[in-house]
Amino acid sequence: MTKLELMELAEECSDVLTAMEDDLLLNIAEYLAEGSEDMPTAKWKMQQLAALGKLDQKNLRTIAEYMGIAPDMAEIAVTRAALKAVKEMDEGFSELAREGIINGTEVPMDDSALQASAMYSKQAADRLNKVNTVMRYFAKAQAMVAINKVTEIMDKQQHLNILNKATGKVIMGTESRQTAVRQCIKEMSQRGIPAFVDAAGRQWSPEAYVNMDIRTTCSNAAHEAQFTRMDDYGIDLIEVSSHAGARPKCAKDQGKIFDRKGKSKKYPSWKTSSYGEPDGILGINCGHQIYPFIEGVSVQTYFPYDDKENDALYKKKQGQRRLERDVRSAKREAAMLKAAGDDEGARLARATVKQKTAVYDEYCRKNGLSRKADRLTMQEYRSTAKNQLDKLAEGGIIEVGSDSVLKVKTGGLRNETPLTAEQITEITDYAVSMGMPRDRIYYVDYDCTGYGIAFDLLRIGTDVLPADVRQKNPNGNVSMHGAIAHELIGHRNAALAGRTHQDETLEEVQASIRAGRFAKNLTVSERITLYRDALKRLRDKGYKLRAVKGSLYIDKE
Repeated sequence: MTKLELMELAEECSDVLTAMEDDLLLNIAEYLAEGSEDMPTAKWKMQQLAALGKLDQKNLRTIAEYMGIAPDMAEIAVTRAALKAVKEMDEGFSELAREGIINGTEVPMDDSALQASAMYSKQAADRLNKVNTVMRYFAKAQAMVAINKVTEIMDKQQHLNILNKATGKVIMGTESRQTAVRQCIKEMSQRGIPAFVDAAGRQWSPEAYVNMDIRTTCSNAAHEAQFTRMDDYGIDLIEVSSHAGARPKCAKDQGKIFDRKGKSKKYPSWKTSSYGEPDGILGINCGHQIYPFIEGVSVQTYFPYDDKENDALYKKKQGQRRLERDVRSAKREAAMLKAAGDDEGARLARATVKQKTAVYDEYCRKNGLSRKADRLTMQEYRSTAKNQLDKLAEGGIIEVGSDSVLKVKTGGLRNETPLTAEQITEITDYAVSMGMPRDRIYYVDYDCTGYGIAFDLLRIGTDVLPADVRQKNPNGNVSMHGAIAHELIGHRNAALAGRTHQDETLEEVQASIRAGRFAKNLTVSERITLYRDALKRLRDKGYKLRAVKGSLYIDKE
């Protein structure tokens, strides 16, 4: 895939993390505005430090809301990359098979792509969870830095006021706390909240890191999908493209033909290349392409495109993205100042927004680029997710309703109607009775019920209730109490004991059995339904309970 294609795929996911960064900064701005203007600085500082825990909990809830969306964005991007790579290659393979030059295959094209994308989607989701942890830490750290900075500015001004009064001078340039907060907000808006810190100590913004990570993951998924499809057709040889200015490791591999299986005496084994190394061939930011190679026949992986034209457009769009970031940063500063109650500061910031928007518009006009109004706004995760997820809604668990709110789609297996306040209260109370802290429970009507290990959070979705009509699939009949027990007794308690399963099926089986055995206040019928759910999951994957029972954490509560 081209750099431009990868960049556009990655933007859909990085936009969601950028939106989360905006919301976290707004939380901090509102937090800094607390306390009256005439409150002594020392008292204000103590009050703010004491309220840091409250801010952290608010940030945690904000992050939790995005946890249900960012992985979906990543999965969509990775799947699209894999499908596109296989589709373009398969057209050539099908023609060669029809001519009898290569053997055909009965394996559907989509199977090869989805097999490759599944692994990389999970990797992307795992890294996004780490990003959440890093951003939560730095959001709290940024708030502490701001408190100390405001205090430092106020203490310095107080000292100057004393000196001025002692010498009889007129006091000039008195700084109010609001002005000090304004200065800190400006700095925070420009600095943002880091999402990743590399080995060299460099702090990466959410947009920069997630964009790089998803681009790399999409590229890896595309290549893996190609390899899988080549295996379907029994093609082992690949040719690596070449270009001037390649990185040292890439330079040694480019322009060569490799044997992926290592059986050829004529061509070097793919294992001898730098493939798999971050700075190696097909690594991070690598611009090389691979093509299936059949002696006597040349079949390119991608259809030909104009390298110079593509690279020129890529550079233009990179410049456009930079100016879009400038506009959003200025708008974020204005929003933060407004959240902090500083109307004058917000007015000044809006003037900067106008100036930066004019620069952006002129750049687009000169370079013949379309103005992207949606990329100039502070993103909101629901609208951002809606615009992307509705494109693939028919094939996933999420559908977009006519009211523009993302809603769970279970195919009728479980409830999809938003819960009432009374139902939410009842469910929350039941979860608390099982040991779940009340401040770590939240409700959404656009995602499924689930327990998040990373932050010890319980997300309650509409599917916590069974469907109105009894289902053939036992999962559709699990009661509300059974569903909460599955998440807490099943998943949470196993996680706290360090006994979760890497195999997703066995993890779900373990959770249902644990809930059926150890959850309190369940009826016999509710327990039997949970056991049936576990057994069906095993059957669907071809597992035998007798064979896997020893690996399940089902003997201790």
